[in-house]
Amino acid sequence: LVPAPQQAQAAAAPTADPTNPQSGAREPPPPPLGEATNKPATRKGDKPSAATAEFFLVPETFQTAALPAADKETNDDYKGIVFDRLERAKIEPAAARARGARGVAVLSILLDQAGNVVTASLVRSTGDRELDSEVMAMARRAAPFPKPPSGATLTFTPQVRFGMD
Repeated sequence: LVPAPQQAQAAAAPTADPTNPQSGAREPPPPPLGEATNKPATRKGDKPSAATAEFFLVPETFQTAALPAADKETNDDYKGIVFDRLERAKIEPAAARARGARGVAVLSILLDQAGNVVTASLVRSTGDRELDSEVMAMARRAAPFPKPPSGATLTFTPQVRFGMD
């Protein structure tokens, strides 16, 4: 039981309402940079779509950047062009193939408005140094990409598979 004076104070204190910014309630902070999350990338009020559903277990910084900025069809078309070009540039290293190396890497690639690679980084390793090096070389070989349409997403996080055909 709470003593009477504190009981009155508790009753008079407004309850925190997370939908009302003036109520003093705060949204939980985002996970630290680089920490994986199991929820799809969405902005407040957005509904998850097929385009965002594949970004599970990718750091939220990449998820946010990977959200569609233009209409879905434009983004899907350009994403298909980028992913196809990356796939055609992939070369499975002979030595890795000979020893049976397998794995799935996740690449993060940011393009500029001209289709040039601004940054490329390995978000998830295959577990094999030679295959990981090939992922980065693949990104360099695929560039430059065609100029993206106005408003298209410029950040992509494709999965790159080796030895799993």
